[in-house]
Amino acid sequence: MLKHDSPKETVQKSKYAEILSSLYLLLCCVCTAVLALNQESVGSEVKHMFHLPFEVTPGIVWMLIFGGTGLLLLFQFVCSQWITHKMLNKAFSGA
Repeated sequence: MLKHDSPKETVQKSKYAEILSSLYLLLCCVCTAVLALNQESVGSEVKHMFHLPFEVTPGIVWMLIFGGTGLLLLFQFVCSQWITHKMLNKAFSGA
C-alpha cells in the first residue's frame, strides 16, 4: 500500500493479490495432482499411508484430489480475507 492510495484503491489491490495467490495455489494443486495421477501405485501408497482396510480406487484418489484442493483453496481464501480485513482496518484507522 502506498501513502497516496485511497482506501478504495488499496482494497482493489488487495483483492487482486488475493486472486493471484489463489490462482498460484490452484496451479500448485494441479501440478501435484498430475504428478500423483501419473504414478501407478498412488492408490496403494494412500492405503498404506493411512492404514486403510480397503483398496483405494482411482475414483477415491480423484475425490481426495478435488476435495483436498477445494478445502485448501477455501482455507486460503478465508484466511486471506480475514488477514486483509484486519490489516486494512489497522492501516486506515490510523493505528
